[in-house]
Amino acid sequence: MSQAASPKPKRSQSKGLVSILTGTVLMLGGLGSVALLRYGTAVGIQRPSGSDAYITVAIGLAVAWIGIRLIVNGHKLRSLDADTAIARSDKGPILYLRSFALDESDAKNQLPLWGGLSVPVNPWESSIAAGFSEAGPLVAIGRPGEKFATTGASRVYVSDDEWQDKVLELAEKAKLVVWVYGETEGLRWEIGKLTALLPPEKLIVALPIWQLPQKQRPAYWQQLVDQIGHSFPKPLPDDIGDSLFIAFDKDWTPQAIKAKAPPWLLRVGLLGGWNRVVWGLRTLLDQRHIARYQPGTGAIAISLLGGLVWLTLFSVIGVLGYGLIQAFM
Repeated sequence: MSQAASPKPKRSQSKGLVSILTGTVLMLGGLGSVALLRYGTAVGIQRPSGSDAYITVAIGLAVAWIGIRLIVNGHKLRSLDADTAIARSDKGPILYLRSFALDESDAKNQLPLWGGLSVPVNPWESSIAAGFSEAGPLVAIGRPGEKFATTGASRVYVSDDEWQDKVLELAEKAKLVVWVYGETEGLRWEIGKLTALLPPEKLIVALPIWQLPQKQRPAYWQQLVDQIGHSFPKPLPDDIGDSLFIAFDKDWTPQAIKAKAPPWLLRVGLLGGWNRVVWGLRTLLDQRHIARYQPGTGAIAISLLGGLVWLTLFSVIGVLGYGLIQAFM
């Protein structure tokens, strides 16, 4: 984190709301035009033919894509800076420390849409924020040069010669400190200071390997142990299985946090898949007796509805695929 300071990103509650509302209208309008092209005859609308149909689909998808980008940017404009988020909350902050390179790679993850279009998302940090939802404001040092604040943690922006003092100040205030493993000099400085100054139960070591195949994780973990194992008063475990977080007892005994699966109704709605970053952190909060977000009947109902939609879509695709195979046999 030793880069030069830069202007703070744009923030505006009113402009963000306008962007979200405008984006919603464009998204629904664009997708609606595509839906009418497909099903318009059912309500008496004449369907265009030939090249006009392709042009209509292309324009509809492009408008929907612009709408989604406006919605995303609107949420970024409405995000709070770290100092405001801390001041507005009656719960202690949770400090999120990572390399700026992780921000960049996380933002390159693309959410695929229709027609080959996509929008950037940050699944790692968004999952961290979701895992700590209602436990306290998640705050971080901002990356220089950001035009918009990143969704997830609330940022504070400091100059090149202030970031270390700010990290220590925030770490002292924080209820928990999440340090994400990386290979930068700044992260090495941070973990050395954190293990020397923090009560061990405040520190969480996070491993951004949710997409790494299981068979490659032992080598990754051994690399971590070789590089920073000496920073901890007690040896790190030889193996962590599928855990993504390491917590510490009061005597610095490390504990790999195994994510507890969500309630079975949620798993049914999610078709068996669930976010181990989110539920790993929720498991940790439960172990520490820290209040966190509890999915209610509404969340379960939405999950079940989503699962039903996906099952229906897969079924339709399967039937259509079977029909095409039969047609050419």
